[in-house]
Amino acid sequence: MTLTQLEYFVETVHSGNFTKAAGKLYISQPTLSRSIQNLEKELNVILIDREAKDFQLTREGQIFFDYAEKMLEEFHTRTREMMDKLENADGKLRLGITPTT
Repeated sequence: MTLTQLEYFVETVHSGNFTKAAGKLYISQPTLSRSIQNLEKELNVILIDREAKDFQLTREGQIFFDYAEKMLEEFHTRTREMMDKLENADGKLRLGITPTT
């Protein structure tokens, strides 16, 4: 499972449509569908009911969606924290080199 797959899945759910999600993600609809199908294969569950008339998550899809949103939120929060710490660092790089080098 990749971060990209999580982002694709969450955007698809938010959009409620593969075509709209693909447009927002600037990728083709087949690429998006393939990514989600690969995710389903990896998890060994069906996340989106493709036979339903309207866009609909399966029970497993809803559970995964809740976790995927939390995982992405945590990733972005930790990334922002890291970037803030790096920006506020004193800017000095100290290297320890042995005298024989």
